Amino acid sequence: MKLLKIFTIFLTFTSFLYADVHSYSFENDAIFKTDKYYTNSISYSWLSNKDTNNQKIYNNYFYNFINKIPFQKEKENQSIQLGFEHFLFTPDDIKKTEKITDDLPYAGVAELQLSIYRWEEKYFHQFGLSLSLVGPSAFGKEVQNTTHDMIGAHHANGWDNQLEDSLNIGINYTYSERFYTKYFSNNNKIELINQIRFDLGTDIRGVIGGINFRYGYNTPNNFATIGKTIGANQNYALNLDSKKNKKFGYSISYGVFYNYVDYFYITDHDKSYTINPINDVFGKIVGFDFYYKDYTLNISLKEEVFLSEKKNSQKWGTFSIKKVF
Repeated sequence: MKLLKIFTIFLTFTSFLYADVHSYSFENDAIFKTDKYYTNSISYSWLSNKDTNNQKIYNNYFYNFINKIPFQKEKENQSIQLGFEHFLFTPDDIKKTEKITDDLPYAGVAELQLSIYRWEEKYFHQFGLSLSLVGPSAFGKEVQNTTHDMIGAHHANGWDNQLEDSLNIGINYTYSERFYTKYFSNNNKIELINQIRFDLGTDIRGVIGGINFRYGYNTPNNFATIGKTIGANQNYALNLDSKKNKKFGYSISYGVFYNYVDYFYITDHDKSYTINPINDVFGKIVGFDFYYKDYTLNISLKEEVFLSEKKNSQKWGTFSIKKVF
């Protein structure tokens, strides 16, 4: 009930709930035969693909605040996105029942997301607002046990030690540019897309920047960016309907990034844990996209290396389906 109340409050930021692109994403580390740290997420989002300067649709306080930011152009396209995402975090050893203070704590996170995009064919600005619930009320234990039952894995035994209930809020900004594109015969092309994202909130403070190379056949002019630190990359849905024909298309991408994390609630909030802070993170991501008619299938593999005193890494895979209406 608490999450339902939060969701109702969140919807008051916008009077527009219909969208042109529906996205479903699932992330998990089981593909690499691990079950630790950031171990699972599920998400669903709506995106209006192109509504240019329609004041009747964008009638909310968040939009009015963004309008006051000076560097934007009046004729840029606008899209609004509303989403929900659920995250799971566990320590490396999920067999122990006692609290493990020198490793990542157990935590479930339920997050609501609102984003407004200002964009053209070669670049976009994204302004985001998030509201997240951490703790037992996010039903992390129940979600993980259900997932493990589905894949035939053992339950994690330490959920009684998970982080307590807490509400977090954050804002974020992303700029991305498709700064190089070269077309070949038979509808083939290569492109380079950069991205920088800033997060400021009680959940996370940091900056992530990187570059993505993509080769594609019969692909839309959407944005294959590196995304955010963890979770679904919803930038892919932007301008997805620019693929005018319904024939089969595909793309392969490879990206590298650096992420500086000043604060992360999961690792830094509870001072009874003695784990090293996550400050410097290097990563890479490989993506495979398939386009047919109004559907898009994305499969990606991501690795992050944490440069702390005890060097460690995390790998996971993403499976995402998008439908253009």
